[in-house]
Amino acid sequence: MFIANKKVHGCKLGAKWMILTKGQQKQTYHHYYSYFNMVNQGTEASMQNAASAPIAETVSHLVVGGGSGFLGKQLLKQVITPTDKVPYSEKLMNISQVTVISRNPEETRKLLEKELPQSKWERKNSIQISVKNWKENESTFLFNHQVCEEKDTFGNDKKVAAINLSGVSIGKQSWTPKFKQEILDSRTATTIDLINYLNSFGDSASTFIGTSAVGFYPCTSDPNAETPIYTEYNCPSPANNPLGEVTGAVENAICNTQADNIKQRIIMRPGAIVGKGGGVLKEMTIPYLGIAVPIVFGNGLQPFSCIHLVDAANMYIHALYTNFNNYYSQKSSEKVIIYNTVMPDMITFQQFSARLNLKTNIIPFPMIPFPYSLVSKLFGNERSQLLCEGQYVLPTRSIQENFQFQYPTLHSMIDEVTTFNPNM
Repeated sequence: MFIANKKVHGCKLGAKWMILTKGQQKQTYHHYYSYFNMVNQGTEASMQNAASAPIAETVSHLVVGGGSGFLGKQLLKQVITPTDKVPYSEKLMNISQVTVISRNPEETRKLLEKELPQSKWERKNSIQISVKNWKENESTFLFNHQVCEEKDTFGNDKKVAAINLSGVSIGKQSWTPKFKQEILDSRTATTIDLINYLNSFGDSASTFIGTSAVGFYPCTSDPNAETPIYTEYNCPSPANNPLGEVTGAVENAICNTQADNIKQRIIMRPGAIVGKGGGVLKEMTIPYLGIAVPIVFGNGLQPFSCIHLVDAANMYIHALYTNFNNYYSQKSSEKVIIYNTVMPDMITFQQFSARLNLKTNIIPFPMIPFPYSLVSKLFGNERSQLLCEGQYVLPTRSIQENFQFQYPTLHSMIDEVTTFNPNM
């Protein structure tokens, strides 16, 4: 989006974009974003009609790796009980089987039964949710509820899609050689396994979605640098750092694992996930007390690319159905598609921490600085880079496709996650 001669929604920004300061780039981008939001309001109906043009094929079976994680549980909620704010909610009603792939099926089943209470299922007699081991064929069914056989959910016009969210948390401990290998294996091996599983459905295999991260892009902590702004189109190679090594390996597995039956491969690059009960919010609040700890890692001016949990799950659904429809209606022949799974508001970590402090605590606390040198001593080089550096990333593709963010700004996101909702 922001490179010479690139078009933004059909408008060239020109080569001079590259010599603008970060502040000028940000101001220019928000001008375009506001303008195209206004234009999209007038064209939204026609775009929806085009997106919903009838095609015979439909996703009837969804396979999810990592369904017991923070984002995975939210994705399943929005797939199984979609509201009118979930994209393609009417098409989600065609799914008759969801298979969650797990290394611990029984543990995952119990967790999902707690997270997905049967009483809230409007479709409990028409959809089957099962959990199976990565390496075995035996399945355990949620609530002992088996609606159909696997073979009934694919074939002819019924297609199978897969989404992989698997991977140990990269920030849970210092990166020892053993833990780094665990990070790699938990992402690349599961990607390959799930691609092979989807490919086994023959011609019914449709779309595979794999998860990388914004760590694909080079990061910085220098507030005086001309910080670049990354889109899906202007950084073809991963960063030359440990995060780039991990994301590069994951994306290589997504793109290059042999699977002739899979029609499309989609790479999602999420930033920090912000939502109640998990993600970055869990790391920055004191349990049971509801107090936010206003920590500032490094100088606090590092870019902080993030997204609300609900918007992240919605973007996966959007990516699946937008490209599924484009392929089967022959509107697009793209084989690999990338989405930056972040909100469009570009912020720093200090801004995030300050807003959370203001909205969570009755009396905002003084900000607590943790210099980069201290963070490095406490957490090691790789983990300190996660905390003290970042990158400005924009969700250019989803904006071009008229994806509707529910929480597009820092204020709207923090306001929602700090509001008590007994139904959450």
